[in-house]
Amino acid sequence: MILGTKTDLLSQCLEPLTTSTGDVPEVDVLVIDGAAIVNMLKPSTSRTFDNYADLIFCPYIRKHLETVARVDVVWDAYIDNSLKAATRSKRGKGIRRRVQGKNKIPQNLQSFLRDDDNKKELCSHKDADTRIMVHVSDAVKHGLKRVMIRTADTDVAVIAVSLFHEIGADELRLAFGSGKSFRYISIHDLSNALGIEISHRLPVFHAFTRCDTVSSFAGKGKKTAWETWMAFEDVK
Repeated sequence: MILGTKTDLLSQCLEPLTTSTGDVPEVDVLVIDGAAIVNMLKPSTSRTFDNYADLIFCPYIRKHLETVARVDVVWDAYIDNSLKAATRSKRGKGIRRRVQGKNKIPQNLQSFLRDDDNKKELCSHKDADTRIMVHVSDAVKHGLKRVMIRTADTDVAVIAVSLFHEIGADELRLAFGSGKSFRYISIHDLSNALGIEISHRLPVFHAFTRCDTVSSFAGKGKKTAWETWMAFEDVK
C-alpha cells in the first residue's frame, strides 16, 4: 500500500503512536526501498536510463552517504503466478520498453513501472518487503544499531513493527511516504507501546483487514477492526 492512495493502517489506527518531525533523526545506516525511490524520483530532464542513473538516482544515494555509515538499496522482482502478480494484473498493463542505458525513458513513467517485465530488468531480488528486514538485521549485527528505512509501503511499516523486538536494534525509524504525506515514524516507540505480543500479531491483523493481496470486509475498515481488537482481551 502506498500512503495517500489507499486506506493506511498507521494513519487510521496508530496515529496517536506515530511521530513526525521536520528534524532529520541521526542514524547509522539507511535501508532504501529501491522501487519506492524510483517511483518518487522523477526523470526531470533525463532522457535515457543512463542519464537517470547518473543525474538522479545515484546522486540521491551518494547524498545520503554523507550522513550515514552505510546505505543498502533493496529491490524486488516479480514472480509469475504469484498472488502479487494477480493483484498487479488488475491494475492494468503498462508500457513495455527494454531497460538499457541508451534507451529513452518513457514519458509516462508510472505506466512503465506497471509492467512486470520492466521491473524485472530494473532489479534482480525477490520481495523487498521482507528483504529490507534482512538488511536491517545484518546492519545491527555489524554494530549499526540506529537504522532508518526509506519507503512508502505500509507493508514494510507493519513488518518492521512486528520484528523490532527480534532484531536487536536500539532505534528503528521509517522515513515514510512522500510529498505532503512524508513523515518520520519511530518504529521502536510504536513496537514498545503496542507490546511484544500485539506487535508480533500485527501482520495477521493487517492482512485480515486488507493488504496488497487481500481485500477487506464490506463496510468494515481497519479503524473499526482495530478498535474491536483492542476491546477484546481474549484476542490480543
